[in-house]
Amino acid sequence: MLIHKELEDLYPKLKYVCLSMTGNSWDAEDLAHDSMLKAIKFCQKDPSGKREASLPLLTTIARNHWIDQLRKRSREAIGQTMEEPSREKTLEQLLSGLDTLMERLTPKQLLVFVLKEIFEYRLSDIAISLQLNETAVKSLLYRARRKLNENEPAEIPAASQEWDLVDADWFQRQLLVAIRLEQPELLRKLALSLRTANQANQSPVRLSSHIGSNSPSLHLRAA
Repeated sequence: MLIHKELEDLYPKLKYVCLSMTGNSWDAEDLAHDSMLKAIKFCQKDPSGKREASLPLLTTIARNHWIDQLRKRSREAIGQTMEEPSREKTLEQLLSGLDTLMERLTPKQLLVFVLKEIFEYRLSDIAISLQLNETAVKSLLYRARRKLNENEPAEIPAASQEWDLVDADWFQRQLLVAIRLEQPELLRKLALSLRTANQANQSPVRLSSHIGSNSPSLHLRAA
């Protein structure tokens, strides 16, 4: 069929687009292949034959498919799926998922990632919640996805240094509460704690907290 020939000619360009999305040749190959199949089915559904294969069409299909893949991976990493209420997942699974995310991401990247991929916030809403500009949110989300897409865990000195400013156990517990109780508004308090820690770091201090309820109570102590 003509459509198959058109797609074959577009494949090298599609592969390049997929490589820029995924960051590695293995995922790019799979993404390009799946996008081709989706494009063929999409065009064949039109009995008039007016749907034509094009690079913009393939790029849109590839982008949407890749976003779906990232969301699936993120949900698996966090130990839950959107189809199952988080309370049905064990505490051990959630903690394991959070450990994985905290090993790879900085605190800010983790907050943005959870709001976007777990709670499905819009970028503009994340910016408002975390008191960041939308450009910063896009950058944090992009870096988080790239880090999670790496095949092997990597040493990330910058991430480790940022976690040194925070009581990581307390931070993880608050994330756990927010996810299990489906209360994303709790993440705003975590963002506030990060800003407090960064400001306090100018005259060496370390952020800590006492947990007496679902809402954190913060205080600063000397490092």
